[in-house]
Amino acid sequence: MAPNQAPRQIPGYYYDAAKGKYFKIEKTATAPSSAAWSLENVKRRKVEDKQAALQRQQVVRNKDRVRRAPVLESPLTGDFLARELGGCGSRGRPRDVVAGCFVDGLVEKGCLPLGDARWGGGGGMRRNVQHMYVDGQDRKTGICTAFLTIDGDSLVSTYVPRDSNGRVHRRLLADYHTPPTHVAPYQEITVSQISDIKCHQLSSQILITCRSPGPDVSFWAFSPKVTAADDPRPNWLLSWNGSSVYRCIRTPGRNSSSGQNTSANAASTIGIAPPGSDLTAMIGTNSGIVQWHNNGTTSWLTPETSSFPSSSSAVHGAHRRHGKHFASSVAETNPFRDIFAIEFQHNNPRVALFGGRPGSLWIGDTRMPVQEWDSITVPSSIAHIRSVREHLVLVAGLKNTLALYDLRFRKTDPGRKTEHQKQHSFHGRHYGHHASRGRGRGGNIAQHDNTRSSDTNNKNADRPVLRFREYRNAAHVDIGFDYDPDSGAVAAAHDDGTVALYSVRAGHRLLPPSTSSLTSSSSFLPSSPSPFSALSASSLSLSPTNTYSHPSQNPASSLSNSATGKGRSDINKILSERGPIQSIQWQKFPRDLVSSLFVGVQSNINVYSFGVRDFDDEA
Repeated sequence: MAPNQAPRQIPGYYYDAAKGKYFKIEKTATAPSSAAWSLENVKRRKVEDKQAALQRQQVVRNKDRVRRAPVLESPLTGDFLARELGGCGSRGRPRDVVAGCFVDGLVEKGCLPLGDARWGGGGGMRRNVQHMYVDGQDRKTGICTAFLTIDGDSLVSTYVPRDSNGRVHRRLLADYHTPPTHVAPYQEITVSQISDIKCHQLSSQILITCRSPGPDVSFWAFSPKVTAADDPRPNWLLSWNGSSVYRCIRTPGRNSSSGQNTSANAASTIGIAPPGSDLTAMIGTNSGIVQWHNNGTTSWLTPETSSFPSSSSAVHGAHRRHGKHFASSVAETNPFRDIFAIEFQHNNPRVALFGGRPGSLWIGDTRMPVQEWDSITVPSSIAHIRSVREHLVLVAGLKNTLALYDLRFRKTDPGRKTEHQKQHSFHGRHYGHHASRGRGRGGNIAQHDNTRSSDTNNKNADRPVLRFREYRNAAHVDIGFDYDPDSGAVAAAHDDGTVALYSVRAGHRLLPPSTSSLTSSSSFLPSSPSPFSALSASSLSLSPTNTYSHPSQNPASSLSNSATGKGRSDINKILSERGPIQSIQWQKFPRDLVSSLFVGVQSNINVYSFGVRDFDDEA
């Protein structure tokens, strides 16, 4: 008989589980008094087993009768009480009352369709908004201004107005146009292969980079015309209304290993310099970083490949420590290649955080030599970087990588150690793991040279203080991502066309997907909740699964929204059949106290704000 197989019931026989054999049932008069196979004892045990089974069923029914009150699932009530009582919050996860309450109150506030044949060529209308920047400085009219591209070649500008209920409508654009024959959106400029759009608010300059290869690193800049304070028109006049002057800033490209200027220089991202810096912006390219100074000049921040000769003892030593032979090539001697993300450190205009491919997060202090820069190794290529606080950095990348790092405390993730590292870890020979302990900084660049350019996981990745285990992005660099510092909410697009909101303090997903979202999304894989972070949560001021381009066009979703009255289903309804959403941004409307979420879904800008769908709902 198999170990887990129930014994077969044979009429007239009793099975003794202790002895593992059958005994013939005897009459009580002939069987010993203590025999288990006596007729009286067999009948008694049948009655006892039946009563025990009934008791077990009653226990199961009682468990179903005891249910958690629905009000305790609310982030405001449930998480607040759980925090006061010292337990876990709703859904058994760590508590983040601020971010949970804010995200739970986000509702859909309409959308702004931008589809137009002027910038829909080349299959552009079959894509999502590729890049987008939303500006919220116009306190005079209270509207936002958006600059975006749908087809990747045409820069489009538009106003984002709201009605008295705070909803966005395209028909409101008729109030913001001059001359009357031209209504937003407008076509600003045509730039081949636009890769990023940002704004330097101090100088009111819009910056555009492009991936179109050429002998020089090129990016564009222009300043919209600013109206007078008593002018009823918006603060910025767009397109031909403001007669903007577009400038192309060029920086000589890097030389190849043969000394000839290559024609494959391309810009990927823009890092806007904060106030107090002598820079306007940094431009991330496929050969390093270009600085754009306040005086209008440009220069390379990162050194050329020739600055790291193949005969360097540090380079040889790093490769010997990893048990590999050194090969002289441009790819292996330039650690600053393919920069996809740049962010200045919080409250420090002299330190830039940047990375890309390979997966290295560089901490570049412009006051120090490049050889003394610090770095962190992440599991895969970096797509986005956000500075949360002075020492906390949020990094999103490929291979489902989303983690929070503390620049002060770093060590190797034990789950990713190689056998070679396990044998030599006590010697402290790996710079990437012990740089913060005062080890020699001369070997850090060489250590990262050993990383291959492919998107394989780095086995020597440093350990983060918090992992976002539910994040899903396998292989997309151009994917939407942003962080709201006021609420601590992280908005991240997943590679299945959905958008997820996370808590930067706890690492869990704030709005778990509904059952319908789970069944329609094959890319989502459930994972265990993230461990509670020891980071202190300081007091912060609060600031579809369908083919419809706008959620309100779906009768089923409208019925669901009116029935629930909550914003939980609005964010989870976002689903694009045109691939991952590439444009997400938190931005405040000029007269709001909290941020709204702008999402480029297909050829529309969807807006989600904290509040109610209509003022009548407040009653």
